[in-house]
Amino acid sequence: MNINSLTNPRAYCSERLDLIADIPTRRLKEITEAEAADRCITIPCNIGDSVWLLVRAYNFTSGLTYTKIEKDRVAEVRSNRFNPLWYVTDNSYSFTLAEIGKDVFLNYADAKKALGRRFI
Repeated sequence: MNINSLTNPRAYCSERLDLIADIPTRRLKEITEAEAADRCITIPCNIGDSVWLLVRAYNFTSGLTYTKIEKDRVAEVRSNRFNPLWYVTDNSYSFTLAEIGKDVFLNYADAKKALGRRFI
């Protein structure tokens, strides 16, 4: 509950009703039941969002491989019966929810921290 609901309950209720005004009652019931049955997920990024990837690269001059940070953009969100949800970036890199926070990051600072931890 927020302070607006206590100081101006009519405005609070009006705002809430405006949010769902165009959604059929049947659909609201489906969503509520799915959420209660733990069948809903909140995805951490959407199409068009930037992501930072830890990728392996090869230096042809030295012959060494190294890990670097690459910025990319989410181009598609896909799913099928075998893979419930995965993302595809503009550069055709695919990743799942499980990779977020490991090899894929939602901001540069987290990617940089993870890159530093790989060499400790």
